[in-house]
Amino acid sequence: KTVPEKVLINDIKIIMTINNIIFILGSIL
Repeated sequence: KTVPEKVLINDIKIIMTINNIIFILGSIL
């Protein structure tokens, strides 16, 4: 079974968003 590309793209967007939030919080702290 192959994973739909849309799911992978959504996961990447979520991961990037989380990384950005962590980076911003790290900069504030």
